[in-house]
Amino acid sequence: MPSSDDTSPDRPIADLISGGRTIAMLMTMIGSEHTSRPLTCVEVDDDRLAFLVSKDFDWVKAIQAGRATVHVTVADDGHNTYLALNGDATITDRIDDLQRLWTPAAKVWFEGADDPRLSAVYFVVRSGEYWDGPNGKVSQAIAMVRGLITGDQNAVGDQGSVTGADDR
Repeated sequence: MPSSDDTSPDRPIADLISGGRTIAMLMTMIGSEHTSRPLTCVEVDDDRLAFLVSKDFDWVKAIQAGRATVHVTVADDGHNTYLALNGDATITDRIDDLQRLWTPAAKVWFEGADDPRLSAVYFVVRSGEYWDGPNGKVSQAIAMVRGLITGDQNAVGDQGSVTGADDR
């Protein structure tokens, strides 16, 4: 991937990841303690990501109380896309939202969209960076060889800022 001093165009979040298929690491900092956990991003709406979670977890309660700083990272090896995102998180248990966000896979952890433990984390991206390269092993190998031959780091992929709420 190119170095961070290369200038590639800003890209919207929805161009880089999709809801329902992307696994993200959601990191919380509560006081001086950092913890992370993998979550499926069930929706991408402009600059907002949504995740279904259990309101029983202490980290969810800390977000709800405004005591947690949240950061999201994505490493999508299949699409050769990587993201580091800063933003603000909120918790909702509005039934309309939970029904809209519900996926069959969530049935592994919850009884249904009306499960009293179910809530959603909304993460609104303020800023971040992406690293994006060609899909597939053959395309990645060709890009790497092209970069080695030409000395052009951009041949391997591009890097830039994501557009988020701070860009409006």
